[in-house]
Amino acid sequence: MEWLNMFNWLAYSDLKKGGFCKYCVLFPPSGGGKSNQPLRAFVTEPFVNYKKCLELLRNHGYTDYHQLWIEKGSAFLQNFNAGSSKSINIMIDDKTKKNVEANKQRLTSIIKTIVFCGRNNLALRGHRDDGSLNPETAIIGNEGVFRSLLAFRVDSGDQILAEHLKTSNKNATMISKTIQNELINVLHQVVVEGIVNNIKNNIYFSILCDETTDVSTKEHMSLSIRYVDMEEFKIKEEFIGFIELNSTTGSAIKDEILKQIEKFGLDLTNVRGQGYDGGSNMSGRYNGVQALILEKQPLAIYIHCFSHGLNLCISKVCELPSIRNMIGTVGSVSVFLSSSAKQELEEETDREISAKSTSFNSSIKRSDFLISLETVANLFSFTKTLSIQLQSPKQDLSAYQAATLVGEEIKIPRVCGRQTKRAKPNTSSPEEWFRITIFIPFIDHFIIELKTRFNDRFKEIIP
Repeated sequence: MEWLNMFNWLAYSDLKKGGFCKYCVLFPPSGGGKSNQPLRAFVTEPFVNYKKCLELLRNHGYTDYHQLWIEKGSAFLQNFNAGSSKSINIMIDDKTKKNVEANKQRLTSIIKTIVFCGRNNLALRGHRDDGSLNPETAIIGNEGVFRSLLAFRVDSGDQILAEHLKTSNKNATMISKTIQNELINVLHQVVVEGIVNNIKNNIYFSILCDETTDVSTKEHMSLSIRYVDMEEFKIKEEFIGFIELNSTTGSAIKDEILKQIEKFGLDLTNVRGQGYDGGSNMSGRYNGVQALILEKQPLAIYIHCFSHGLNLCISKVCELPSIRNMIGTVGSVSVFLSSSAKQELEEETDREISAKSTSFNSSIKRSDFLISLETVANLFSFTKTLSIQLQSPKQDLSAYQAATLVGEEIKIPRVCGRQTKRAKPNTSSPEEWFRITIFIPFIDHFIIELKTRFNDRFKEIIP
């Protein structure tokens, strides 16, 4: 009798000499468990294992099929008592729909918070972000941005979220790091699905790939798709995702690219272009990725990434001695200033810092440094796409103005009677001297590099 009072679904059969589940007998499920196995005890056979009675009774009460049929049995009794002829399945479906809608409302605030963090490049998690959420302490910011934003929503009057956090079990709040990752993956799938559908509607596309290594030294490849949106008459480049690489050979990367194209349901016959860097595994004439894909799709023309080519041009031309020395000085001064506290710079007792500051002060006042700096700054203003973070195109500061700011004048550096390592123009004009030794060689080298890396084939493409 004690067990019958503890479990209201339990009934004893004098005929079978054992216990049965009233709901599972009246509405017998076809099977249960992980493999949908046939059910015996409590359903088709009496329960007689009294040795482990409490444990087995509780386990049966927690099963999914038992809870479903209790819900159906309750709906049947409610329907019978009301004298309604409405189908039990319809009643269960209506209740399920209401539960789904309620769960959607609970998840809405959580998903919007994750999207907000993603769009603003904010890390979701902090050092302490496990367990129940207490809005009063989380809003301070000690539990990570995600939990702080949730607390802010509650504080701003989000009643649905507040009720959800208040009434949900600890394992059903939907704010754990595991759920966060699952929701991020779902959002990724939705975004990629939208991009892929748009690509399919516009038929033709090009693939853009580049390799990178993460902080754990694992090799990854970024995959982007370039296509023309015919509705907006606009060229679009969409990032699809990062793919982990087990090998960086041309054949392995080619197989991974084709695998991803097939995975997204895209057709290789619609590929019209390939864009990679100049590495031999990517651009190799015989075993590079571009060559291997061209074998399968001859219309997928390979284009060496223009930005990468321009970057190589600038890197090569900066090997001129005067330019190289100037860039080295700028880098050293930047590191020195970023690593030294202001009070340390003001202390005269620190001889090492004082010696470095004196050396740098002398270096940045040299005429060849100022001329090189102005020459490179002017060039970078034309190569804006690569140097926007290094040089603003709106800045208008000549070398003579820079010299005035540091209290120096442009003058010819000291020379000797016989120079073999540096040019020695026959002129007494500082302007003419630096034009011959720095400006003209720098521009000349840059033009040669551009002609080498961007041949006549791309004249109509490059603006």
